[in-house]
Amino acid sequence: MIFTETKLKGAFTIDIERREDSRGFFARAFCQREFENHGLKPVIAQANIAFNKKKGTLRGMHFQYPPAPETKLVRCTRGAILDIIVDLRPESPTYLGHVAVELSADNYRSLYVPERFAHGYQVLEDRTETSYQVGEFYTPGAEGGLLYSDPRLGLVWPLPREEQGKPIRVGMVGAGFMGQGLTNQITHSVPGMRMAAVYNRRPERAEHVFRYSGLDNIVMAGSQAQLDQAIRQGQPAVAEDPFMMCRSSEIDVIVDVTGSVEFGAHVILEAFKHGKPVVLMNAEVDATVGPILQVYARKHKVILSACEGDEPGLQMNLYRWVKGLGLIPRVIGNVKGLQDPYRNPTTQQGWAERWGQNAAMVTSFADGSKISFEQSIVANATGFKVGIVDYTVGPAGVKIFCLAEHSDPKQRHYLNLYKMGEGPLYPFWVPYHLVHFEAPNAIARVVLFGDNVAPPLEGPMVEVCAVAKRDLAAGEVLDEYGMYTTYGEAVNTEEMSTMRYLPEGLVEGCKMKRAVAKDQVLAYDDVELPVGRLADRLRAEQYRHFGNATWLEEHLQRTQGAASTLKAAFA
Repeated sequence: MIFTETKLKGAFTIDIERREDSRGFFARAFCQREFENHGLKPVIAQANIAFNKKKGTLRGMHFQYPPAPETKLVRCTRGAILDIIVDLRPESPTYLGHVAVELSADNYRSLYVPERFAHGYQVLEDRTETSYQVGEFYTPGAEGGLLYSDPRLGLVWPLPREEQGKPIRVGMVGAGFMGQGLTNQITHSVPGMRMAAVYNRRPERAEHVFRYSGLDNIVMAGSQAQLDQAIRQGQPAVAEDPFMMCRSSEIDVIVDVTGSVEFGAHVILEAFKHGKPVVLMNAEVDATVGPILQVYARKHKVILSACEGDEPGLQMNLYRWVKGLGLIPRVIGNVKGLQDPYRNPTTQQGWAERWGQNAAMVTSFADGSKISFEQSIVANATGFKVGIVDYTVGPAGVKIFCLAEHSDPKQRHYLNLYKMGEGPLYPFWVPYHLVHFEAPNAIARVVLFGDNVAPPLEGPMVEVCAVAKRDLAAGEVLDEYGMYTTYGEAVNTEEMSTMRYLPEGLVEGCKMKRAVAKDQVLAYDDVELPVGRLADRLRAEQYRHFGNATWLEEHLQRTQGAASTLKAAFA
């Protein structure tokens, strides 16, 4: 036998030495003496066989803890596999290093796996069979495992997730216009990803997004068991309760497309409690309480991410690309075709009906609220403030842009040659944003690589205050953003906190305590807040955590008493 030590000390590939004649060949596959001469454990406690029906099947990464660590001698006797082992010896210079070896019925190669190594493989052909000689008895309670996609390991599997039979399973909260498009995109254009379950407050709408995408055999899941079974069986499921998706072991990631701050905050924290990452197509919750939610995400060791395709993700990708060229971004901007703060669902109804959209959501774009939410996310991720992160109307052919400078005169010479002009500011732009087409990229980044699209640098830099869209009378109850009573404007956090402005994301249900004139900014003292909202408590915690400002906590305690305390369930 031919023993070749890998880069991981004690792990060997073993090739046979053939004795060939007209009949075929004869070769030794195991020899106690030769194993001992190479310092390998020659004991075989158990011999096992694994049969795999389908190419792409992935097994691993498995090991047994001391005092029952295993050695393994692995050979593929039919078909082919890519075998990967990971060094789990903390004292080893190659700790968490790995090697990958192809074993096949044609190459007759085997792999010796030492004790305290994790082992797994992916099947490269249908109907593949592997053989293990194991140096320790199977010991219940001693089993351990590593996640095959753990980004810390950097394991590269040769076949895509679709062929592995392990697609990224998405649980989507909300089933509006964007959720409909995202479901269709994932279903038909993203192999290796599956829209596994959808929740909407109107279940028939959740069912519709599946049917819109050409899916049937939809399960209306009224219990956790029903939901989990449907997903395991590959059936699209409508969840009766969004928390069921957060709790499900059959869901890999939650995507929030609701646009709701209060409801979104509840769902996000529930997902965190169950180890689920969250991707946001909900700029409102991100802009309003995103920084403090990131604190909770880190505590639970999960990712909370903005979305690619949507303007914040699009701008952050451009920002990072420009920085990667060696330039210094000075302005980052978002371009809209219309901005009129007095638009409302009545004025926008025709446009909304033309495109099958919600009139309130369309209004939030037209009156500037939505773009203010989006730009605050970018500000929080870059450290820019109002005037440096901003938006404009027009020009056509530009969706987002970045103005940057270069400190090196030699590089400025080259930029001029490349038709970028003489500077000092150089423009870079993207002409489109393809929201739901690109959103799966963010989902994959989060699940596979633990990569956050637009993480805030620390606390909030820019927030969105509520401004009266018309004269407001005492006793009026405000409707939500994108409606008739308020619009949102971006302001720097220092002003937001000092002036105690009311956030646009939390206007719904607030009762006016006094009259406020059109175009005046609303403050907390102008309104009576709905009692017991989680998002209010999160904002109070956000101010205290990042700026040591306690005025909102004191306001909530004074006006709501015990209802203002952040319950331990959300810790």
